[in-house]
Amino acid sequence: MSGLHSGVAKGENTFGDPLLPRDAEVPPSRPANASQMPRVTIDPDLADLVPGYLGNRRADVDRIGAALAVSDFATVRRLGHSMKGTGGGYGFDEITRLGGGIEDAALVTDADTVRALNSELAHYLAVVEVDYGAASVFPDRPS
Repeated sequence: MSGLHSGVAKGENTFGDPLLPRDAEVPPSRPANASQMPRVTIDPDLADLVPGYLGNRRADVDRIGAALAVSDFATVRRLGHSMKGTGGGYGFDEITRLGGGIEDAALVTDADTVRALNSELAHYLAVVEVDYGAASVFPDRPS
């Protein structure tokens, strides 16, 4: 099977977890096993920008869902393309990967793959740990 996202074809995300159902809500909590938590080391000079960047990506998850609801694949493609281009600049290679997959799926109007990748993005944003070198933080979450 040739797919845009091999993990989706296997029914798993990049963390090896089964994909969530389309209507599942991803709780913004840490995984039970801390070794499963994605950790990203960020340049301390970006410390003031990263919480806003991640907040904007959380808003993108909602925008993608709304665009899919009306089959607006142009908006989905644009949002995916933007994430593909910006994720790595902030140190979030996973956002770049997921954004690229969302863009590619939107180009071929593959709503199921977009939904799966958007769910994976929501999960990633809920659990990613950001390390600014000296101190580790969880943006927008109490420590």
